[in-house]
Amino acid sequence: MLLSGSNSSVSRISIELVINGVDILPAQLVRHLSPLTIRKIINSMPISGILHKFGDSFIYFQTDIKMGSEKSIGQFKKGDIAFSPQSSIFCIFLRDSITAQKFNLVGHMISSNLDILSSIKMGDQMTLRKSEIF
Repeated sequence: MLLSGSNSSVSRISIELVINGVDILPAQLVRHLSPLTIRKIINSMPISGILHKFGDSFIYFQTDIKMGSEKSIGQFKKGDIAFSPQSSIFCIFLRDSITAQKFNLVGHMISSNLDILSSIKMGDQMTLRKSEIF
């Protein structure tokens, strides 16, 4: 159920991915996918880190979040957002992927234009924050 005048609901939390303090990409955390992980992420926001690429599959950054496996999966669609409990990394998938490591799926990108994410350079900064649009 979407709240009137809001981009968020009880189960979907609007967030923003800010790259180098300039590019802002909308995304959503979906509470039922991994509720404990999402609560920990929300309580830790804003979260920032240096971006890295894992081939052409996903980009990621290290976090201080410690969380166990929760409904972990190994198959992802382009634009999926996941958290790795083994490595404490926050990932955004750039293409449909099957991974050997299991991740906690936590949400998805809203923007269909993921070209900005594909063109990031190692060392770019990303900040994950609650959406400023209500």
